[in-house]
Formats: sequence, C-alpha cells, structure tokens
Amino acid sequence: MTDLARQLRGRVRLFALINAGAILAWRVGEALAAQIAGAAGAGFILSGIGMALWIVSVIVLFGQGWHARKAGAFDLVRDAWARRLHRDALAGAAGGAVAGYALALMLDGSGAERLTLPMAGAAAGFLITWVVLDVRRHGQG
Repeated sequence: MTDLARQLRGRVRLFALINAGAILAWRVGEALAAQIAGAAGAGFILSGIGMALWIVSVIVLFGQGWHARKAGAFDLVRDAWARRLHRDALAGAAGGAVAGYALALMLDGSGAERLTLPMAGAAAGFLITWVVLDVRRHGQG
C-alpha cells in the first residue's frame, strides 16, 4: 500500500469513528432533552455538538473517499474488499440496533426516541465494525 493510500485510509477510518460518535451524541442528546427535565440544556448542547460533528465528518468522509478513488488508492464503494467489508459490518449494525433498542425501552414518552435510538445504534455499530474489520485487513495506517 502506498503512503498516500495509507494516509487516506487512516483519515477515512478516523472520520468514520468521529461520525459514529457524533451520531450517538446527537441522538442520545435529543433523548436526554426530551426525557429528563433537568437535563434539557445539557441534552440540547450534546445534541448540537453531535449534529455539528456529524455534518463535518460526513463532508470530510465523502471528500476523503472521493480523493482516494480519484488517486486510484482504493474505492470505498465499488471494489470487492469494500463490498465484502460492508456485508460483514452489517453484524455490527444489528448489534448496535439491539443496544439502541434496549436503551429506547428504558425511555418513557413518544415513539420518536424509540425509533431514532435503534437507528443511531445501527449506524454507529456499522461504522465502528467497518473500521475494526478494515484495520484487521490492512493494519494500522
């Protein structure tokens, strides 16, 4: 693997992890703000920080993936390893959805939090599993 590919892969992994954390912070902050009256301010702050980080990380993540594809280093979507990696990371998505659903069962109130927490868990679980599997395959970089 070339140095450029190693650098790009490292950035993609970093921003995938930031994206996963941001999704969780955003949705858990929203749930806190809706459920706990005394934590509404902290919940909105956590949610706002999570949403801002998510927006930035998505932009950078897609930019790094596009740069890697244009440079011929790797393709995040179309090569055989990426497709297998996406398929295998679905197990992490299922685990994250179960964890989000378990958290949602502890909440009172509307169905909005009960729906978004499992979805956020699935997205974060997928991204974290994707990074772990990619590190196993290509090593640190």
